[in-house]
Amino acid sequence: MSKSAAVPANDHDVTSSLLQLMWALRQDAARTFDPLGFRTMQTLLLGLVERGYTQPKELAKRPGTVPPAVSALVTDLEQRGLLVREGDPSDGRRVRLQLTDDGQKTLSELRASWRQTSQKRLGTLNEDERAVFTQFCQRLLEASVKPTP
Repeated sequence: MSKSAAVPANDHDVTSSLLQLMWALRQDAARTFDPLGFRTMQTLLLGLVERGYTQPKELAKRPGTVPPAVSALVTDLEQRGLLVREGDPSDGRRVRLQLTDDGQKTLSELRASWRQTSQKRLGTLNEDERAVFTQFCQRLLEASVKPTP
C-alpha cells in the first residue's frame, strides 16, 4: 500500500473514486458481455436467480430497478431458454424463476469472461486487500437494498 493511502479520505475523494470506478467497471462489463449478446443486468439477474432470488419482485429490489424492467429482462431470458417460470407451491398467485441447464451453462461462461476481464483490476490487489475490498463491496451493496427511512 502506498503512503498516500494512509491519509484519511474525505467524502469528495471517496465519492469521486467510486464514481470513476463505477464508470470504468460499467465500461468493462459492456466490453465483456455485449459481444456475447448479453447486457450487464441480464447477467446480474441470472446470478441472482442462481443465488436463490426467485421472485421477480425481490429481483427488482436487488439491483435497484423497477418491476416492469425486471419483467422485460426475465421475459427475454425466458425466451432464450435460460430461465423458466414455475408456479410457487406456497402461493399460487406467485411465480418462481429457475435457471435452465442452458441458463446455468451460460452463466458459467459469462462469469468466466467477467473473471478474465476483472482480473486486470483485481490483479493489482493482494489477497488481504481483496478480502477487505469484498467486505466493503458487500456492506455497500447491503446498504443500497435497505429501505430508506
